[in-house]
Amino acid sequence: MTNATVNRDLAVLRNMLRLARRWKWIRQRPEFDLLPESAPRDLELAEGEQEGFLVACSPALRAVIPATLYTGMRQGELLKLTWGHIDLAARVIDFPPTKRGRKRLMPITEPLYYVLMRLKAERAASGGPKPEDRVFSRPGATCWTKWVVEAQFKTALGAAGIRKPLVFHDVRHTFASRLKRNGAHETEIQRLLGHKTLAMTDRYITVEVEQMRAAVNLLASRTDAEQAAELSRPCRNMTEQPETKSTVSGNYAE
Repeated sequence: MTNATVNRDLAVLRNMLRLARRWKWIRQRPEFDLLPESAPRDLELAEGEQEGFLVACSPALRAVIPATLYTGMRQGELLKLTWGHIDLAARVIDFPPTKRGRKRLMPITEPLYYVLMRLKAERAASGGPKPEDRVFSRPGATCWTKWVVEAQFKTALGAAGIRKPLVFHDVRHTFASRLKRNGAHETEIQRLLGHKTLAMTDRYITVEVEQMRAAVNLLASRTDAEQAAELSRPCRNMTEQPETKSTVSGNYAE
């Protein structure tokens, strides 16, 4: 169990104790510190690596990866997804409500649509799929497990010559970062990822220096740049030493 997972539980406990103190159920609220957490991962599957990686994947994993790349679904959501939650006519994935009753719809992109259509056609040959059937399964209708996914993912990375220490969850980071680079608003990314807060979404987004440069440059028009250049000229001239001419007066003996 990671420190981040422990901290989520500690945060819930801290809030419960705060309420208990407010309601005078306890006289004093115990204080405790959260555990140090590691920095957010900034690894992602580069677009130039994607094609080679998909070719290196097993046929079954090759269907799973686009689903993550184009929806950002968590591994657990992906592996438990059933056909009853997929509406190919409307091109949406209708996730089951959370414990708090929150609904979440995920649009199905064109590439993912064709992957799902192919999987459905393959199942139809054997009389399926039924609404309760898993969308993604291994040969023989065997269900995926976390360990099998990670093992096949690592094998495909090696076969594709990708040396970065990527894990399956980094594909979800890739989804979020690509959305941000293509102009999606953070609140939209938050809803697509199913996050409760923007702070959590921010941990998934990798913004490169050139993107930040382009963002701040939006604040400066060409006129602003020309004015700044004009104003800087006297400053440069002040640093230059003026040329001096020495005059010699008087008579010198040769």
